[in-house]
Amino acid sequence: FGMRLQSDFKSSNRFDILAAHTTSWVNRYGAEWRNILQIGGTRRFETEFYQPVTPFQSWFVATGYNYLSYDTDIYSGSQAVARFNLTEKSAGVYIGRQLGLIGEVRLGRARYRAAASPVIVGLTFETLRTEYNADEASVRIDTHDSANFPRDGYGLSASWQNLHNLDSVN
Repeated sequence: FGMRLQSDFKSSNRFDILAAHTTSWVNRYGAEWRNILQIGGTRRFETEFYQPVTPFQSWFVATGYNYLSYDTDIYSGSQAVARFNLTEKSAGVYIGRQLGLIGEVRLGRARYRAAASPVIVGLTFETLRTEYNADEASVRIDTHDSANFPRDGYGLSASWQNLHNLDSVN
């Protein structure tokens, strides 16, 4: 569980409550079901089913769904002139390999749907929508000595996306 407070000490304040849950050993092959929920200024839900496919759990397949929604302001100089709600939904399938106990490499394909909807605007704007597919690759390495308060180690996270079949829909 966690909380996040963000403020510019003037007119912008955001507060979020977060919760994460992992169910280990869902089956005899060591599958995990991971979930993240965030409410407040940012609304987020992530779920992933992670299934090892080799006896030593070095190779895996995973599938997941993500939802992210938040409001953002558009400025003219220092004056906010509009506010939009940005929403992104995605579902993906991945294959990967564990890098010992320090990280993983994964490749996959995801389908995205994104929208920008006006919340407060001075002019007439319609909701903009787009849908696209993405080939994705990522590597994550983490040797920190503690997940909560690390004092030693390093972390690396890199990702690549190839977007295609871009279709804009109004």
